[in-house]
Amino acid sequence: MKKFLFFLTAFLITSFILLWILPVMGDFERDPGIESPMAFMALESENFPHYSIEAIYSQGKIYGEEEIVYTNITGQTLKHLFFMLPASAAAPGGEIKVYSVFVNDYPVEWEAKNTYLVVYLPLELNPYEKCRVSISFDTMVPQGPYRLGRWNGTSMLTCWYPAVPINWDVVVPSSFGEPYSFLSATYELKISVDPSLMVLSGLNKLNCSFDGSRKVYTFSSDKPIRDASLVVGNFNIKNHKVGSKNIIYAYKTYDYNIIKYTIDSFKTFQKWFGEYPYQKLVLVDVPLKGFRGMEYGGILFFSTIKRPDPFTVVHEVAHQWWYGLVGNDQDKESWIDEGLANYSALLYIEERMGKKEYLSRIKSLESRAMGVNEPKELDLSHYTSSSHYHLNAYVRGALFWHDVRVKLGERKKLIHILGGIQHSFIHGHITWGEIKNILEKENIFI
Repeated sequence: MKKFLFFLTAFLITSFILLWILPVMGDFERDPGIESPMAFMALESENFPHYSIEAIYSQGKIYGEEEIVYTNITGQTLKHLFFMLPASAAAPGGEIKVYSVFVNDYPVEWEAKNTYLVVYLPLELNPYEKCRVSISFDTMVPQGPYRLGRWNGTSMLTCWYPAVPINWDVVVPSSFGEPYSFLSATYELKISVDPSLMVLSGLNKLNCSFDGSRKVYTFSSDKPIRDASLVVGNFNIKNHKVGSKNIIYAYKTYDYNIIKYTIDSFKTFQKWFGEYPYQKLVLVDVPLKGFRGMEYGGILFFSTIKRPDPFTVVHEVAHQWWYGLVGNDQDKESWIDEGLANYSALLYIEERMGKKEYLSRIKSLESRAMGVNEPKELDLSHYTSSSHYHLNAYVRGALFWHDVRVKLGERKKLIHILGGIQHSFIHGHITWGEIKNILEKENIFI
């Protein structure tokens, strides 16, 4: 009898503990608002990460608390989770420091290094099970005109929070390219700033209020978006309506060419690649060194240090489709989104300036490519210089798609294929292997 009571008591205690920490299966179902039934096959439509973030930004530091509802989409049973800490990859002096981690409100063991965080689960997470990961962190925003930086009264807040990556690889910071890749996700975000400042985001703005001496902005995105980048500062604002979408330009000195080429290329890419699914696209003039422009989810940065030419503007708009809507591993296969954005800009040039101008630019790229039109599969750590990276990702990346077009025999066929990629991989990501499989179905073998 004593043995029976002992085992019964042990069973009840064990059952209580398991129920307390077991990953929640059904409490966090969300509608990501995907319109296409083929959208994001990899995540089965309802399994995007969901972030709830509360942050305070003050004097070059972000004090953050985030909760990530994470779904195991790996197809394997997981004993740990891997998150990126991308701040140091975005800027010299950028850093995310983690203070605590909980899983389903239960404190767990974790290990944080320069660019990543490993969270050890209290129980194994089976395929398509969900859990809640709560992380307390601080982010240092360095002085300087960087992608994560603050300069002349403007703060560029990118790569500022622990994020779910496309691949579980340790990122090595690079002085060129974008050594970070995130899964699209839905967001709820609340951030407080000094009362004299405004916050701009590609997420939907819900509210702006005052809490004592602080201004509080709340944002959300019920549709999956690639990241939650912010700009904090003071700007003039002008809104341009494009159908049901808003192109919002936040500027210091109004640049007509930025608006002209953004609006026209935006319309063209919607026609070719599919409807832009968000309410707005935000353009912001920022002090950005080393880049004429940079793309983020629903928001584009244009440098006030080295102003963008029209081709750069169109290239960055194209990134809303090639990076934003269809992503790729930018560390391992950086040429995919850069090559597609560059070639989309060339297609736009042809649309507006004619075939002769298009061929002239192709000839110029071919002279720079040194007889090699297919990009090499080099990750960022293997490039020897910024020019080496640019040659492979931008020049050969664009020429690859020109050669595909030549083999297809028709420009229209290529645009149809690119639109099909958008339709099938929207909010997801594509690999070099998947691109080859798509082209092989068109009898193009690489």
